[in-house]
Amino acid sequence: MKTRYKKAKRILTFYYNHFGLKPPYNVLICGTFCKQALVDKINIAEQLPKYLSAEVKLCTTKCAIKECELGGSLLYGPYKVLSQFDIVHCPHAWFKGSAKCLRKTALGKGNQFLVATQDEELASSLREHNVPLLHISHNSINLEAASDSSKATAEEKTSQKLTLSQKQEASIIKMKQEMGLPVEELKKKKKKKLKGPNPLSCKKKKKKMMNTHATALNGVASGGIDKKKRRKKKKKSHSVVADNISVS
Repeated sequence: MKTRYKKAKRILTFYYNHFGLKPPYNVLICGTFCKQALVDKINIAEQLPKYLSAEVKLCTTKCAIKECELGGSLLYGPYKVLSQFDIVHCPHAWFKGSAKCLRKTALGKGNQFLVATQDEELASSLREHNVPLLHISHNSINLEAASDSSKATAEEKTSQKLTLSQKQEASIIKMKQEMGLPVEELKKKKKKKLKGPNPLSCKKKKKKMMNTHATALNGVASGGIDKKKRRKKKKKSHSVVADNISVS
């Protein structure tokens, strides 16, 4: 998987964990995004699902299409591209301009959109409200990393969840005490201590060669090997033999 795809997946996971954004993704598209896509020869309908690795619903508003239509021949290409997408109902009855219309639609109650735009003013106003943004740069579609505002909101939500769980735990303990039920104290998690190596797994050092072998070597080094002393049998003297003959 390309690094760009992995990065997009991480960003989408962040928005899913903290803001509940999940596929199929509704992508609200601006005329400026379509114009840049035509310049870079990017097929939005083909590239976006591949890049986000999920099902995508492409949509726009009547005001965005109307603005391209009023642009005449200069915006004829974006007008034709936008006309292919689903139209989201505008929250106002009259033409309000593309940027204002898209902003109001994206921030509408219950709506969850990714907004694809090259309009920096529109993008800046949406960052403050934790809206994921898509833009085209270096001839490819890119998902913008979560803004500092979005990260701060995510941290605040996480801390609120922790506080809520602690309050719930305290209320349960209080309820049990009032009902006369035994209250189990929470066991503190023991910190894992660094242990030494398992003595059974450690191999003992091999002893040196047998002492006898070492002794033998020492003997050779000193000039020879000690031999067992043999006892010599003493021969009987001739006088003893003569005495025996005379006796007989």
